[in-house]
Amino acid sequence: MELKATCVLLLIMCVTIFTSTEGLSCCLDVSNRIHPKLLRNVSRYEIQKKSGICDIDAVILHIDHRRICARLRVLKALMKIKRGQRKTQKVNAEK
Repeated sequence: MELKATCVLLLIMCVTIFTSTEGLSCCLDVSNRIHPKLLRNVSRYEIQKKSGICDIDAVILHIDHRRICARLRVLKALMKIKRGQRKTQKVNAEK
């Protein structure tokens, strides 16, 4: 009986630890301005909504294995830069 109680307690502790680490992936603060050179190097991005665990809306930019949190309006500039990069790649491929 004591073994069962120990196992249940261990299970509860593990669940608590794993669920409490979820909040660590949220942006707590955002950058107002991101340099265009950095935006060119974005490999992917995620949108964080303030519903749920996270308290603020943000764009999480993945640049060289780093995460940078920015305001949602940075997404518009990012799309413009990425569109320009695709056009350049298309022109270079046709040559």
